[in-house]
Amino acid sequence: MESLNVWAVLVAAIAMHMLGAIWYSPIMFAKAWMQACALTEQQLAQANMAKLMLGTLLLCVLMAFNLAMFIGGTDVNWQLGALYGLLAGFGWVTLALLLLALYEQRSWRYVAINGGYLSLGFTLMGAIIGAWQ
Repeated sequence: MESLNVWAVLVAAIAMHMLGAIWYSPIMFAKAWMQACALTEQQLAQANMAKLMLGTLLLCVLMAFNLAMFIGGTDVNWQLGALYGLLAGFGWVTLALLLLALYEQRSWRYVAINGGYLSLGFTLMGAIIGAWQ
């Protein structure tokens, strides 16, 4: 890899963070996710949202940086970046989540909601990083 495009990493991280805000919102999977995690609205209301948002954004930056280190290169376009992101998101992250969920006796709904977000998020980040070579 010749050089890392810091802007691509930052935009990819922000895109994944925004996807999470939509994915886990009431218009999508908030209620199903809360049921799958056995969380109540009262428990969530007690969380420090500023700390959560800053922490998740930082983690998105680290994940985008990691993905960029794997897929960076002049021969990667947005389609190949999206494919590599999907392979990382589903093949590594979601399957690892499934592995843990089996032992933790989590529901398939839990894996589908969280794994779906991670797979789609990595695909989106890969497309952005691949397009911005």
